[in-house]
This record gives sequence, structure tokens and C-alpha cells, in this order.
Amino acid sequence: YVEQMTRRAYDSDPLPISFTYEGYRDGNGRDAVCTPEGLDNLVFNWKMNEGSWGPVPQRLLDMQEKVKETREKRMDIREVLKFINMDEGYDNYIWSSPAEMEHDRRMYVIPTDKFMLPIEDKDAIVENGIVSEDMRDNIVDRMEWGAGGSFIYRAQLTILDIVAHHNWERPIYFAATGGQSAYAGLTNYFFLEGLIFQIKPLTTGPKSRYMREKIDTDRMYQLVMEEFDWGGLNKPGINVDYYTRRPVVNFRRYYLALSDALLQEGETTRAKDVLDKLMEEFPSSAVPLDVNATYIMDAYLKTARSLEENGESQLADECRNAANAIGEEYLIMQQQNIEYYTSMRPDLFLDATVMAQTEQTNNMLHSTVETLAEDSINVDMINRYQEAANASEEKIYTKL
Repeated sequence: YVEQMTRRAYDSDPLPISFTYEGYRDGNGRDAVCTPEGLDNLVFNWKMNEGSWGPVPQRLLDMQEKVKETREKRMDIREVLKFINMDEGYDNYIWSSPAEMEHDRRMYVIPTDKFMLPIEDKDAIVENGIVSEDMRDNIVDRMEWGAGGSFIYRAQLTILDIVAHHNWERPIYFAATGGQSAYAGLTNYFFLEGLIFQIKPLTTGPKSRYMREKIDTDRMYQLVMEEFDWGGLNKPGINVDYYTRRPVVNFRRYYLALSDALLQEGETTRAKDVLDKLMEEFPSSAVPLDVNATYIMDAYLKTARSLEENGESQLADECRNAANAIGEEYLIMQQQNIEYYTSMRPDLFLDATVMAQTEQTNNMLHSTVETLAEDSINVDMINRYQEAANASEEKIYTKL
């Protein structure tokens, strides 16, 4: 796959990958490279197994001593990559176990897990549309991040190689559902745009309580409100199977995060628009409410308060009505779950999976109380959830 990306594909130019074929082929010792932290762990693991493995090889100890000089130093990622893009004569390698040593399967070591990338042409970043003109002054002089673990795997190395050498000529995007291990430690520079993250050399920008990444509110609002077409999840009678429902949890969270970011920017009407769109596109009639329900309810109530302060009483009432409807539906749903679990025969109820689901449902009731109580916006709803949580615990303890 890496080799394919080094060639032109239709209208797409080759990606700026500096590794030679020898640098990314299988079995070259670079399937995963070891950070100083990983080296410490390997030495410790070897010492713990000296009885069966024999003494720690001097090479590991020498390498551990060698990286002491560099491990706390923040290095240009382009220089770090050179350490693992050299010829076979490169000497910074170790063996992770006796079996690896016997077959001379090497693992290469990088001198630090603290990286940086100088931003050398801010004009190009603006001209190529990576950062808007009004954010030019917020472009950092250099990006800084860390490996965040003991090893960096080939997929992450390839990502770092592209970031290091693309010169901001093209935007770089990541799937928002990729997971932290796929992001190569770069999330501090991620901006959510719909269902993707774009890397931007900025550390300031709109944020939400529901995501660690920043949000490009204008672009995402345009996508959510005008461009996204979900293909009919909200059509009556549509059967949404389990595998289709699963990503909807993420989609709801992205909409929720956008609404929250807009609210923090003072865009109260647009914040309400996004919440309404969320409930329109992903109705509970097709995909039952999930862990996001508490936060959606809370977001509606916070938006209602802001709208009220701005004199938008009618819109505020609409938000409160939506919050109450979600709260009522979610409460009934959790009560029914508890009733179902606690009605089981004792041997079934004590099954580990059933117990975990029961505990999760009970925790959801309590977390909803805590979330709503932060602002004490809807005292009646808080009391109802608290009563349900207390009743839930009583049923569980009685069953046990």
C-alpha cells in the first residue's frame, strides 16, 4: 500500500514519502521502531526473564546509555526519520528477545520520542487554503508533539513521513473514526470538518466539551446543514441494523460537538439549528437514543438559556420542549432496561454480561443526574432521574 502511494493515481500526485522501498518493505526491522521509553521496557523485560533468556545483551544496555543524551531533546521529525531511512549499515538496532536475536531480526531505535516540525512558509499555508487569511497570525512557528508510546509502527511512520515532507502543498485529512493509534500523536493540530480531521498548524480554535480536537465551525456548519445527505435514516419504516446503528453514535457526537462549539462562540441560533438537524437526521425512531442522549438534552437546555438571555423566548421554548422529550424518552428506556434485567432468573441475572449491562444502565441514570445538576437548569427532570436511579439500585440489590 505504501508503495502504491509513491506513484501517481489518476489525478492525484504521488504522496511525499521519503522512505525508499528498503525503508518500508516487510521484515526490514522497521515494521515498528523503538522509542527510548520502549527501549527501557525491553531492557526491563529482558532482566525479568534472565533466568530463561540469559543476560541482557550488551547492545541493549549500550543503546539505552546512548539515548540518554537525546531522549529529552525535541528533534525535527525530518531528522528523526533519517535515523530509520538509512542503509543497512545503520547501527542503531537492537533485538527484542532471544528468538529475535537468534534470527537477527532487528528493531531500530530512534533517539527521542519528542518531535517538532518548523513552519517555514506561512504564506504558502494561507495561499493553499490550509489556514484562512484571518487565522494567519495564529499559525505556530513550529508544531510539537510526541510519540506517546513505546513503539511507532509502520503506518504511523508513513503518516509522519508525509506530514514531514508535504510542505503544506496539499491538505492532510484523517478519518474521524480512525482512533488515537492512527493519528500518530498529532491530535493537538486536528480540526474537525464533518467526519474528518484536517491537520492545521494552529493551537487555537473553537473547541467543544465533547471532543479533545478543535472544530472548524464555519466549514462544518456548512457541511452539516447544507451538504451532508444521509440517505434516509429518517424515513418512516426504515430498518436500521446493528452495524448501521453503531457509527450513528459517533455522528451524533460530532453534531453535538459542533453545536457546543457554536454556543461557546455565541452563535446560539446556529447551535440550535445543529441540534435540531441532529434529531432530524438520526431520529430515535430509527436509531434508539444512546450515551449521547444526556449530553444532547443538556445542550438543548444550555442553548435555551442562552437564547432566553438574547430575548429569543420562542426558540428557547422549542429547545426546552426538545430537551424534555429526549429526557422523557431516555428515562423510560433506561427504566425498561432495568426492569428487564432484574426480571431474569437469578442464574441469568448473575451472568457477567448481564451484570455489566445492568451496571451500565444504572450508571447512565446517575451520570444523567450529575450532568443536569451542573447547571440546575431543569430541577424536575433531575429529580425524576434521581428517583429512577434510586429505584434502580434498590431493584438490583434486592435481586442480588
